[in-house]
Amino acid sequence: MRRTSPAVNRLRPSSSTALAWMRSSRIQLTTTCGLTPSIGPTSAGPYSSPSTGSGRCSGFTNGDGTPAAVWRFRPRVRSAQDAQAVDHTVLRDELLAEALRRGFAAAGVSGVRPFVRARERALRAVREGRLEGMPWYDEHRVRGITDPAGPNPWAHSLLALAWPVAPAVAPGDEVRTPPPTAPGRPRGRIASYACLRDGEDGAVVDYHDALTAACDGLGEWLRARVPDLRWKRFVDHGWAMDRAVAERAGIGFAGKHAGLITTRAGSYVLLAEMLLSVRLPPTPPSRRSCGRCTACLPACPTGAIVEPGVIDARRCISYLTVEHRGSIPIELRPLMGTWAFGCDLCQEACPINARVAPAPLDPGAATTRSGPVPFPDLVECLEVDEDEFRRRFRRTAVWRTGRAGLARNAAIALGNAGDPAATPALRRARDGDADPVVREAADWALRRLEETAAPSRG
Repeated sequence: MRRTSPAVNRLRPSSSTALAWMRSSRIQLTTTCGLTPSIGPTSAGPYSSPSTGSGRCSGFTNGDGTPAAVWRFRPRVRSAQDAQAVDHTVLRDELLAEALRRGFAAAGVSGVRPFVRARERALRAVREGRLEGMPWYDEHRVRGITDPAGPNPWAHSLLALAWPVAPAVAPGDEVRTPPPTAPGRPRGRIASYACLRDGEDGAVVDYHDALTAACDGLGEWLRARVPDLRWKRFVDHGWAMDRAVAERAGIGFAGKHAGLITTRAGSYVLLAEMLLSVRLPPTPPSRRSCGRCTACLPACPTGAIVEPGVIDARRCISYLTVEHRGSIPIELRPLMGTWAFGCDLCQEACPINARVAPAPLDPGAATTRSGPVPFPDLVECLEVDEDEFRRRFRRTAVWRTGRAGLARNAAIALGNAGDPAATPALRRARDGDADPVVREAADWALRRLEETAAPSRG
């Protein structure tokens, strides 16, 4: 009677699951007698030899008389295609590491297929009128920015990048506006991203310029390794949907305030993308979320966050002070506080930002002679003329709103600041500013100061 070795029986495949695993792992198997067993039945029997086809070998046998195989694992030789895939993975990882070394807070890779869900969300926003006032952001543009590779058939990968921004105040802390530099000259607020500073000389820079230079430097680094590389960058303009690319590439997730939240800088980031001609393996999307936290929703004084992740731009202080042209709706003005440009309130309320946001900016001086500051002199912003506005803000984010837009915002902020000593400056603007929108905003601010002062006199 032939005896079966228990040790050998434990080594032989015992189920279809094991066979499937062997197939998926692409493992080559050999028996003790040098045969190559087939994974599954063949015409020559359960174990076949490439040379004889008999499947017979001497040595241990199973209880049913079939040869017992001792399975040896021999790694399959890599093909040229496998080697190329490995090389591209290494290249991707080196690229992402280089992006972090150059100052980016996060970097990831995505495929270039259209962003269908993001397209649906954006089209809904356009059709519901939540982007009213931005006529350039129409359905045609939405369809274009959600398919960046459409007009660029050479593109095979999207590199998503996030640049860190120092907040004006530490998120979670009480905002303490510095005192006026003189009576009647209260200080307002400018959003932190507009105060982005150059890492070398500390001068305020336009984030478009800073990110463009950083992207181009990264592109040149990659071209040195991929000589025939083509790339196209997108820095808050052009035909790409920033947050959708970032989410798919896994560099962060969308918060309930609709901003992207990263692990290294929270939502205090500026986004950019690069279309690449090289095919890089994608990085996995983030599985993180805000959970049950809703801290940002009540932090918005105008109620612009109409539901988690959905912003009505018509009520957003950032939109109103940056993109909106003409008079700001009167019912929203008292809710805008002292913001002269942009708004950070929903970010400052975020507990994730309280843990991971970069160190806050130094409040600094009140004057904007050297560009935007976190807490500017509002009278100075109101009275700056066109030439001086150009000199101070030409290469900064504040340039977007224009001289009249900044003066309009400053007038409303002065009305909300509640300092009657600002009355002479507001009267000068009401009576003498060249722009009718500024004159009207100054008139409103004067009446608001009178209303707020009346109860104290009574």
